[in-house]
Amino acid sequence: MVRFTHRAYTVIRCKEHTLRKCHFYTAFALFKHTRLMNHENAITYLKPEQPHSPIRIIFRLPNWLGDVCMALPIIRGIQTKHPDAHYAFLVQAPYIDLLEKLGIEGEKIALPKKNWRYFFHFLRQREAFDAHILFTNSERGDVEAWLMRSRQRYGIARPSKARKLLTHRYSLTADFDEESLHQTHLWRDFAQSFAWLDSADYSPCLPVSHDAMPAVGLICGSANTPEKRWPSENWQALITQLLARSTKRIVLIGTRDDAQTCEQIAQACDDERVENWAGKTNLAELCDVMRSLSLVIGNDTGGLHLANALGVPVIGLYGYTNPVRCHPIFDAPVEILQSPKGFGEGSMADITVEQVWRAVTQ
Repeated sequence: MVRFTHRAYTVIRCKEHTLRKCHFYTAFALFKHTRLMNHENAITYLKPEQPHSPIRIIFRLPNWLGDVCMALPIIRGIQTKHPDAHYAFLVQAPYIDLLEKLGIEGEKIALPKKNWRYFFHFLRQREAFDAHILFTNSERGDVEAWLMRSRQRYGIARPSKARKLLTHRYSLTADFDEESLHQTHLWRDFAQSFAWLDSADYSPCLPVSHDAMPAVGLICGSANTPEKRWPSENWQALITQLLARSTKRIVLIGTRDDAQTCEQIAQACDDERVENWAGKTNLAELCDVMRSLSLVIGNDTGGLHLANALGVPVIGLYGYTNPVRCHPIFDAPVEILQSPKGFGEGSMADITVEQVWRAVTQ
């Protein structure tokens, strides 16, 4: 039976805005007062060994859509190598329907709301899984895995983040330059180091083909990082050129937070062929919208990665972020346009309408 002292209960009931700082304190309190310190269940730092295809494997997926898409080639590769395992996914609730839509097999478990009860939810999954593979870097994810008492807990450790709640760590050296390696390739190396993976599967999840250009999708916003946005006047100028080329349909794509920006662009164009779909679909429905498009042009956003995962040709605009680390990775046509000043120095405004138009007409 789980027992808590008053001190442990107080730690767990901390307010949401201080919850992040309490992860290790919560874990320590639970560790001390659930009496798990025995040979089988204590936290041990095992020497990396070749896994033997555990029956029950759970993936903790990232919280951002783009990162979820970049993790899929690794997950599909693991499932190919270990076809008899039972798989589960610990994910943000909006991604459950998306994973089903993309044909990713396995049980889907929604993460609970972030409040003082958050960590108690994971006690209900105690010893449900043999291996817990984390695509996250947060302390929160590590505590989740430890509370679930997954026997093997895998993740990437860095000099600034030792991740001692994990049992199997892929450790990066202090001189390793993460900006020089694509995120998916880093996860590939991580999974291969423990023999979970032979090769990643970069084939599109729901491939489509178009002989003409009936419709073009534009991802004009970036709600979480305004610096990723190409200027609105540039989008308007590009739309003018697309319409002049007799493009039958232009679809503006984005989240609910992008809806106002997209609506302003649509109104400025004043053409019924320009449709604003920002914030009007869930992710599974967005897949259907994107699969009707022959080209998607966008800022570095999750939507750009999703279009690429569906096999839709994309043109990615990168000024603020590093395309080496986070360009669309699936085997589908990809064109990257970057500020001539390069990552860290340039801005989205450095990319001209003429550059984008040349990429469209190639």
